[in-house]
Amino acid sequence: EDPSPENPDRADPASGDPAAAIPCDRFRYPDDPSRWSRAWEAHLASIYAVTVARDADPSAGFGLTTYNFGSVLLGSVSAPAQRLERNARMIAQQGIDHVLLQFYTVGQSRVANGLRAAAVKPWQLVVFDMAQPVVTEAEAVCATNIMLPRALLSEHGTTIEGLHGQSLDYGGTPVRRLFHTFLSGLAACAGGLNAHEAH
Repeated sequence: EDPSPENPDRADPASGDPAAAIPCDRFRYPDDPSRWSRAWEAHLASIYAVTVARDADPSAGFGLTTYNFGSVLLGSVSAPAQRLERNARMIAQQGIDHVLLQFYTVGQSRVANGLRAAAVKPWQLVVFDMAQPVVTEAEAVCATNIMLPRALLSEHGTTIEGLHGQSLDYGGTPVRRLFHTFLSGLAACAGGLNAHEAH
C-alpha cells in the first residue's frame, strides 16, 4: 500500500494549476474483506504502528480521506476499535515536526503520552505533537483531522508541547463549535474545490 497521506513529508505537493483539484488520498478497500484490517494497518504504517482489535467489527467501516492544502493536511477518519502507537524510534526515523488535532464526533479513546492518560469523547479534540511518543486505545470512532507544521503555529506564538495527548472540549463555546464546523465542512466539500478556491 502507498505511504499514508497523513505523512506530510510524503503527501503530493499542491498543484501549480489554479484549476486543478486539491490533491487527495483515500483508503481503498481490498476486494477480500478478510484483508481489510491488514490493509488499514499498512495504510497508516508510515506514521503509526496500528493494530486493529481482534474483536473489532470491520463492517463498522474503515475510512481515511486526506486533502493536501500545501502546508496543511485536512480530512476525516473513521475506524473500528484499534491501538495506535508512535514510539521514540519511529519518531526519530520519520522526523515529522507537525501537530495533529483530532476532533471526535463519534466514539471514545484513551490517549497515554508516557506521563498521563486522557479520555477523549465526542465533542472533544485531542492534541498530538508528532515529535512525542503516544499510545491511543480507541473504540470505533469518527473524527475530523487537521495536521499543521509546528513552525506555522510558532509564527503565531502558539506552543503545543505541553498539550500533547490532552483532550479539550470544542463544543463548549460558540467560537470553538464554529471552528470545528468550518473544518468539518471544508473537509466534506474539499473534493469539489480547485486549488484557486482553496487558497
